[in-house]
Parts: sequence; C-alpha cells; structure tokens
Amino acid sequence: MKMTMILMCLLGICIGTNPPAEPTSDIPSIHFIENSMEGVFERAKKEGKMVFIDFYGTWCPPCKYLDREVFSNPDVEGYMEARFVCVKLDVDSKVGRKYADRLEVISLPTLMFVRADRKIVDRIEGALSPEDFLRVAKSSYSE
Repeated sequence: MKMTMILMCLLGICIGTNPPAEPTSDIPSIHFIENSMEGVFERAKKEGKMVFIDFYGTWCPPCKYLDREVFSNPDVEGYMEARFVCVKLDVDSKVGRKYADRLEVISLPTLMFVRADRKIVDRIEGALSPEDFLRVAKSSYSE
C-alpha cells in the first residue's frame, strides 16, 4: 500500500510538471503541399514559380535534419516561398511511391528543382546544410 501511494505521488508530480507542448507556429518553415501533385505545375505557371519536391520518409534521419535545420531556416524559407511551389512526398504513401517510382528515386532524401514545364533542373540526393541548400536553390532558379 505504501509503495502504491509513493508511485501515485510520483506519477502526479510527473504529470503536473509537464505542460502541454506549445505550438511552434512562430518558427518559420517552408509551407509544403503534402503528398499531392494535383495542380502543382498549373499553380507554378500561374504564379511564375518553379516547383520544389522533397521526397522523404518519416523514418529517415537526414530527412528529419532537413525539416529541423534547413527548411526552418529563415533565409531558406523566405527564398523558397517567393520562388517555388514546394511539395513534400512521403515515399511510403501511395502518391509518394507513384512519383518516386516514376522519377527513379532510390535514396532519401531526394530533392528536385523542376520548372513549371516539368523539366527537372537539379536533383540532389542527401541532406545539405542551409547554406548549401540555398546555393543550389539559387542556381536552379537562375537556369
């Protein structure tokens, strides 16, 4: 009985001292279209932008690095939002697998910079630092 009371007190302390996670909406991040390619190229043409596709897996550590360190970088976010329609495709989803097969994605992450006319300008396999990612994005956009 004494042990049960101690455990209940400890549980109460643990639950009571852990506030719910705060939303991170104040952290900048690229706004991605998730697991859909519907209307992406039409939107890019209409807005005068290119298309950026991030092929990822929820289980992929380098993909998580990109989300945490690169796509949330204010310089990267600002540049990409102004010039690209950005799409994330989970290769384990039906749509993601379809496009990964079609575009011969064999490793993750795979990043593609594509013109509105569907011509692939650049393809990167693996994670990059925010600075290197921005350099590739700028080079792809200027082509």
